[in-house]
Amino acid sequence: MIEDLRDTAPYPEKTDVIVVGAGAVGIPLAVQLARGGKRVLLLEAGGRAKTGTLQGFEGTTSVGRHLRGLQEARLRSLGGTTNAWGGQLLEFDPIVFEQRDWVDGSRWPITRRDLDPFYELTFEMLGMRDRIKNTETLWQKLNVAPPDTGRDLDLFFTRWTPEPNFSRVFRSDLATNPNLHVMTNAPVVGLSRLESGRRFGVTVAPRHGDTLSLSASHVVLAQGTIEIARLLSMPLTSGEIAPWTGNPWLGKGFCDHVDADVGSVRLTDPERFHQIFDGALLHGHKYLPKLKLSSEAQRRRRLLGIAGHFVFQSGHENGLKAIKGIVRSLMQGHLNMSELQDWRALAAIPKVAIPAAMHLLRNHRIYNPGDGGITLRVTGEQMPVRESGLRLTGKGDLQGMPIAEIDWRIDGQSELETIATFSSLVADFLKREGLAQVSLDPRLTARDPGFLSKIEDGFHQMGMARMGASPSDGVVDKDLRVFGTDNLFVAGAAAFRPAGFPNPTLTAIALALRLGDFLLRQPAGRDAFAAQAG
Repeated sequence: MIEDLRDTAPYPEKTDVIVVGAGAVGIPLAVQLARGGKRVLLLEAGGRAKTGTLQGFEGTTSVGRHLRGLQEARLRSLGGTTNAWGGQLLEFDPIVFEQRDWVDGSRWPITRRDLDPFYELTFEMLGMRDRIKNTETLWQKLNVAPPDTGRDLDLFFTRWTPEPNFSRVFRSDLATNPNLHVMTNAPVVGLSRLESGRRFGVTVAPRHGDTLSLSASHVVLAQGTIEIARLLSMPLTSGEIAPWTGNPWLGKGFCDHVDADVGSVRLTDPERFHQIFDGALLHGHKYLPKLKLSSEAQRRRRLLGIAGHFVFQSGHENGLKAIKGIVRSLMQGHLNMSELQDWRALAAIPKVAIPAAMHLLRNHRIYNPGDGGITLRVTGEQMPVRESGLRLTGKGDLQGMPIAEIDWRIDGQSELETIATFSSLVADFLKREGLAQVSLDPRLTARDPGFLSKIEDGFHQMGMARMGASPSDGVVDKDLRVFGTDNLFVAGAAAFRPAGFPNPTLTAIALALRLGDFLLRQPAGRDAFAAQAG
């Protein structure tokens, strides 16, 4: 059932778990719990439908490095930012969870093996059970012999969910599962201590000046990274200091990915290059080939995780975008005519439709003419900086919550060396294989710190409530429970330690489903649900 809290929606009589945030992490977790028999209340700060624009944090500023994702990567509505993302999924390599002596705080309290079954469960819940898992099999299906990348580079594929919008993926559960009650326009504005002292509930504010206190056996914060860190950094609704406030990692260690264009690419064997690096569509699933620095090279060279892909510019960009949108909507079982609303897209379609269709039908590949140039773009891990983080100001937003400042910092030297080394390895590989010539930014090859001005955030906000073996090492334990509490948990990238280069969404969901598995084995508490207006 989906209800709008502003309409004085009926409250569920009993709730086992409150999940805060109906986005990429909160929806799969709530659905998993509801399917498993738990009574779940899912709270979404936004409305049932997206407004058409991304919504940043009102008044929030970046006082360190510029953080575009503060304003360009947020969407408050049912489904969250899955209303806007592409749907790219990639597991973390085992090295991410291990002790890396050259990366501060790199060891996670769990291993990759702990997440493997929940990676698979995520793919199953997203309708991707029949995806091609093995890279060698995928190359065989494409009838392509992959090149030898040597020991320093790995050629791999990311998988893309056919339907990226989770409010549609889980439409039936959200609307009809009797164990799942969804409340929209229900922003959580505070946390409150229950009678037991180590148990906590939430306070929502559906209207200005109105509040409602809710509690359940377990409460899971599954909003975005900054929302979670801000909420945990605030005093409790009673005005008292929260027991976790003194944690040395709360609001600290904020990370994002470092993205940059590193050089232009001139093809010397266009046919072979496109055979290797064009995206693929097989049996309704999209696969995108990329290059990454191998784990062995990271260890030997003491570098961070990093990957690269090729960006194809074209004078037919509008037409290509429209065609790709139409193909995607057809894969999802519906034709989205909004892809054709721009007359420029209509005018460009005839010029690219035939070659795009032939490339797809013959080779199962996505057409990328690259007539406007090709760029090598990298996405890299950043070295954790403890001082990178969040500070609450004395000003309030429209809901009365303190406005935050984000001070995003990077080490600089570690990122520069990783990007320079990796980019040179890619350039050498492409030249050795006769595929392309890469002209790298001279500031990069010279290790000039001035190159760092080109670095952008990847819209992948992580940290500030990281997992740890103890309260001195993290904000939450290996089960994602906030230290010092019995029923308060954090799900999402806020719990990440150093996390390599992949898009964090898949691992954030897998961690949440691991938490869901843990909660499904817990008995309901004696105060399963309480609601009190304020």
